[in-house]
Amino acid sequence: MIMNRFSLVALVLLMASCGQKPEIQSHYYGFENETWEKNTPLEFVFTIKDTSEMFSLDASLRYNERFTFNSLNMSVSLISPSGSSRYKGVSIEMKNSDGTPRGESNEDYLEISFPLYRSLRFNEEGEWILNVMHKMPVDITRGLKGLEFELYPTESK
Repeated sequence: MIMNRFSLVALVLLMASCGQKPEIQSHYYGFENETWEKNTPLEFVFTIKDTSEMFSLDASLRYNERFTFNSLNMSVSLISPSGSSRYKGVSIEMKNSDGTPRGESNEDYLEISFPLYRSLRFNEEGEWILNVMHKMPVDITRGLKGLEFELYPTESK
């Protein structure tokens, strides 16, 4: 009798620990020759399976001293499976007020993490597209190592 209860409790604990964790979707873009050409969109395709969940969409930018501007201006578009879109402008402050670069220092680059969207709910299931382009006053922006996007249900982080 005690063994049966123990077995039942162990089975319940095992089943609870095997529950499906929320899926985190991420994608990293490395810039060839540390450059991002104007009008060259970065595209992140992700799948939404549950329209009742709330999500956050974060980004991390890696750059080095070759990036000479105080900020990086970007346009961000979210495109639904049916083709409707949401647009926003994003400006990332790359330097502090004293001119020193911002971000976490690694061996050969700095990294700045920033939110693109908080408390985001999708109204359609299926494949969504995130398009990001820089809106800088030059054709080629230098000193950029990479840009990473991460979409996650808000409960999972």
